[in-house]
Amino acid sequence: MEKLISFPDFEATLLVKFAVRVGGDFELAIKASEAASLIAGRFRRSWIDVCAEELQQQKLLTPISSFDQRYRQDGDNETLYKLTPEGLRSAIERSEALGQDLWAEIEDLELQSGAETSAVDFVPEGPVVQIDRTAQLFLDLEREIRDTIKHAQLNNELMSEIGGQRRVKEVEAGRVLLEADSIDAGLVHRTLLPALRGLLKVVSDEILKSVIRKAIEALLLFLAMR
Repeated sequence: MEKLISFPDFEATLLVKFAVRVGGDFELAIKASEAASLIAGRFRRSWIDVCAEELQQQKLLTPISSFDQRYRQDGDNETLYKLTPEGLRSAIERSEALGQDLWAEIEDLELQSGAETSAVDFVPEGPVVQIDRTAQLFLDLEREIRDTIKHAQLNNELMSEIGGQRRVKEVEAGRVLLEADSIDAGLVHRTLLPALRGLLKVVSDEILKSVIRKAIEALLLFLAMR
């Protein structure tokens, strides 16, 4: 029989797998059991809800309203959670402590499923928010997007392919949205985020992959501040 993993290991891993399952996205709500299904090893079913509630109390996960039907199926009463910005930061730290790469796991899961792990059926429109160009989150995002485009354009293998060129242009087009004084957060979510994830899929260079992952992380944190 497969060895039972320890409860502390399960608790630490659940948040990481939750972040992986939602693709680091703050808009996608899933069941804690969906995240637990990604954990290798045997564990007690009762641990899932206990750990999810603890993560909620630590403000690393947040439950959605029981009246929010956008995510629910008929007859399904299991609690749905969203990842919080602090939850993403903690998941990244925990994955590093476990010797794992959170963004590489997200990429692997997307490749296995043949689809994005983030929500594609529900991306909120708006709100339109003013951009504070002195805010650290915006400065971090601007720097990471700029670095992504620069490193991508210098990658001969990527730029020699029409598909690679197209992906870089999509990121450049999405970056234009950040040049306005105000932005539609939903529009940025629907354009720039898929552009970055699409670029990540066609890149083979690990250094460039790391740069793109940092840009995705910065964008998700920026979108969450609204």
